[in-house]
Amino acid sequence: MGKISDKNTRTLITIPKELKTELEEIAKNQNRSFNNLIITILKDYINSFCASKRPEKAASNSSDKGSTLEKRPL
Repeated sequence: MGKISDKNTRTLITIPKELKTELEEIAKNQNRSFNNLIITILKDYINSFCASKRPEKAASNSSDKGSTLEKRPL
């Protein structure tokens, strides 16, 4: 594997093959890499989770203009 920047870390996860196939298809449809899609999903989840912990911010984030993901369960 190639060298990664100092601000990143490499990690290994195990997911069902069907889920990986679906994620690869979404990434292809959005003209992005699989890795970029996973990072986007994780960031969106963290932003959503943090917003739900702060009631005053949750109302202002309800429009969620920044999300680039299809709204479907994984």
